[in-house]
Amino acid sequence: MHPEILSMALFWIVAAYTPGPNNVIASYSGFNFGIKKTLPHILGVAFGFTFLIFLLTIGLVNVFKIFPIIQISLKYLGSIFLVYLAYKIYFSKVDNEKKK
Repeated sequence: MHPEILSMALFWIVAAYTPGPNNVIASYSGFNFGIKKTLPHILGVAFGFTFLIFLLTIGLVNVFKIFPIIQISLKYLGSIFLVYLAYKIYFSKVDNEKKK
């Protein structure tokens, strides 16, 4: 048995049942658009996170051990993507006109 499974299970329990950015976005969406339009977001977060942990548990950790360059490249590409998103948010135009 892999020792990483215990650490991933603990991370999954803590991340799945504590408030975070997904809960904030879901509450904002529910307040503005209603529960029917927010339900796909809530289900997507729940199933997507569970699927991610499942993939990690069944062997993606072993792929990262065999090919560490994949994990390093994902780290740098993810950082570049976050900087790109921050740039797009910072330079986005604000719509001051109120919607009816």
